[in-house]
Amino acid sequence: MLGRVGWRVGEQWTPLRRDLAARLPDPGVRIGLVGPQQAHLRAAVHQASFGSAEFTEDRWRGMADGLPYAHARGLVAFNTSGDAVAAAAVWSAGMGKPGVLEPLGVHSAHRGHGYGQAIRLLLRRCFRA
Repeated sequence: MLGRVGWRVGEQWTPLRRDLAARLPDPGVRIGLVGPQQAHLRAAVHQASFGSAEFTEDRWRGMADGLPYAHARGLVAFNTSGDAVAAAAVWSAGMGKPGVLEPLGVHSAHRGHGYGQAIRLLLRRCFRA
């Protein structure tokens, strides 16, 4: 489908749209907002998702303290056992404007269960007024 509208393999960004007015299906996971108390979970999932130890709890705190993060949210998905299995940052440009979901990562030990899709589908919960 993306190829029919001009997307080419290897493009850095792929704009997608989803109408968030409709009721979304229950993904079967709990999604939580990341605050200072969850920074260690966010960093651990990021590290396991991307195979990099560069994103640390301190880096998250530095990012969260910055002005661009004022309208952003960090999300962590928890499975039914309570394990942090996926994480994402959602950067808002304001109501009715495009935002950016990046990075979105699923812990390497928990891939293939729909956790990344669960975060993507539940974004609107983070931006309700």
